[in-house]
Amino acid sequence: MINLKSDLARQISIKSNYIHINMRSTNRKIILITYLGVIPFYLSPLLIYLNYDYLNDYFKQISYVYASMIVSFLSGMQWQKLIAENKDNLLFLPLIALLLAIISGNYMISSYQPFILFLCLLICLLIDLRVLNVYHDSWYKKLRTNATILASISFLL
Repeated sequence: MINLKSDLARQISIKSNYIHINMRSTNRKIILITYLGVIPFYLSPLLIYLNYDYLNDYFKQISYVYASMIVSFLSGMQWQKLIAENKDNLLFLPLIALLLAIISGNYMISSYQPFILFLCLLICLLIDLRVLNVYHDSWYKKLRTNATILASISFLL
């Protein structure tokens, strides 16, 4: 009987170690993919630095569309979380960043597009951190904050 208990404890210990190791490798993948996702924001400033000015406008538009897609994705995720948490009175919050991202491409205000997208990314981060408070793991909260700041800074360059 005692051997069965120790064997079971050993199996549980091995499984929990495997899950912990598996989570660390998953965390590393998430971190890598997140930081790789920031690279498109810096293609336009890099081209200016490398004296490829003729490609700059093209890559600026790509980064603007990319940022708008990210804001759309984050807004949808926030809606899902607000609905799941029964916070129906706050469903308008993700719409603010989404609508700003949509109108940022308007011809009349296109000169403000980098600043508007900068604000959209920060609004999405603030909604996640303050309203939803969904990041229980400190590593993920730090990753999300760092990635948003890195992406946002690219619009100020």
